[in-house]
Amino acid sequence: MIALVGDEHLIAFLDVAGLQKALGSVERPADAPNQLDDFFVLAGLNKTVAVAWSLKMNGPAFESRTAIFTQGERQGLLGTLSEEPVSLAALKLCARTTPLAAAFRLQPEKVLPFIRNAVKALQGQKGLEDLNTVEKQLNAELGKDLEKEVRAAFGNEVVITSLAQMENAGPIGAVSAFAASLSIQDAKRAEELLTQVLSRVAAKMDPNNVAGNVLKETDFEGSRIRYVTPPRIAGLLAISPAFMIAENRLVMALDVPTLKRAVKILKSAETLADSEAFKSGLAGVGGKLGPMFSYVDWTYMYKSMFSLSAATLKLIAPTDILKEIGIDMNLLPSTETVSQHLFPGISVARITPNGVMMTSRSPLPSMEVIAPPMAAVTAVFASFRPFVMPDAPKK
Repeated sequence: MIALVGDEHLIAFLDVAGLQKALGSVERPADAPNQLDDFFVLAGLNKTVAVAWSLKMNGPAFESRTAIFTQGERQGLLGTLSEEPVSLAALKLCARTTPLAAAFRLQPEKVLPFIRNAVKALQGQKGLEDLNTVEKQLNAELGKDLEKEVRAAFGNEVVITSLAQMENAGPIGAVSAFAASLSIQDAKRAEELLTQVLSRVAAKMDPNNVAGNVLKETDFEGSRIRYVTPPRIAGLLAISPAFMIAENRLVMALDVPTLKRAVKILKSAETLADSEAFKSGLAGVGGKLGPMFSYVDWTYMYKSMFSLSAATLKLIAPTDILKEIGIDMNLLPSTETVSQHLFPGISVARITPNGVMMTSRSPLPSMEVIAPPMAAVTAVFASFRPFVMPDAPKK
């Protein structure tokens, strides 16, 4: 599943199953909790047999490969992936100039669990509880199984992309400048299901929903945008999750202006898949998409982070203090000096008969391919920590 040809600069192989068994038998104080299983579950390695990882430099690029050998059902995000690759058509939501994009082709029965996890990540446990309540209400009122309805109405391709390089990034900046899409199989059923779910979500937030003060609508290019206006997050951050069916996809964003820009991209002729940067990066990881991929424009990311970091440093540290610690802001390199050597990074996951292969090419080491071996090392350290680093006496 992973071929080591001898020119890798770093190689790691972990017999996770054997390691877990060995560490589970280690003697420990009676009052010392055995957190090994928790760490393996958290890392997504509890059903893993082994992890093989390699890294080499190819010119200016870090090229990484991670093979995760599994037994039985795959766990975590990797367990939701289909064996079929993401289609290039799914990338129509991604602008040529997007700084960040990710796409997933899920197993059809895993689409709703994926949505639940997304809702929880966006709105926390309360948002997930509201969605679960709506699901129970729909199942009871309509006499249907929501999960089966979702499978019948929607497809299994999910795309998340940033619109941050476009003008007017949104009322809450880069946070709001993200859009997502879910493919559709039956447009009529998708429309009906979206209406039913949003209506009940609005009723859950405000049982009265007087004059549509929670669920609202507006027209855009002949189609209907529906958006929800929940209470401010922490009393400060206002978002208005917006939804629209366009180009045989359900398009979603955190506010209406961002959704409108996303729909315009979806209907345009130029997409990320047409850009030379994407084509070059994809060729570097084998030339084919898998059921999961990520794209990062490191030039944009560096310029954004550098400018923000430099401005923050000037703000929080007076010039004389910076000079005392050897930092002269006048000598900082221009962003162009560094960014000219950067290029977009791409990571692709492919499903094999006995596990998952992740391949990455980037000007910087990619975190998603370093994570599996690092997670295993973390689990090992956590198990031995009570012996090598006893807790300090309480004062």
